[in-house]
Amino acid sequence: MDGLTAIAFVLEAFEQRHPTPPANFRDYTGTSARGPDHDGNYIVSFVWQRKDSHHGADSFFEAMVSGWNAHTTVLLDTPLDDFHPEDFELYRSAPARET
Repeated sequence: MDGLTAIAFVLEAFEQRHPTPPANFRDYTGTSARGPDHDGNYIVSFVWQRKDSHHGADSFFEAMVSGWNAHTTVLLDTPLDDFHPEDFELYRSAPARET
C-alpha cells in the first residue's frame, strides 16, 4: 500500500459517514497522509482552515489504515452541520496551466 491508496480508503470511510456534504465543501478541504509507521499503518487527515485561525489548518476527519489488510479505523469525525464556507479558507488548487 502507498499513501494515495490509504487516502482512497479514508475517502470511502468519510463518504459513508457523510454521503451529502455541503455544497462546494471539497473546495475548502485539504488532505494529509503520514506513514507507513513502524507497524505499516497510515494516518490520513482531511483538514480545513478557519479564516480566523492563528495556528493553521485543523483536522476534521482522520483515520488510520492498515498497510497490511486495509482495515480503516476512524479516529476523528467532526459533524459538518456548522460548516459555512464564508468562515473557511479555500484549498482549491489553481487551474493547471496550459503549455
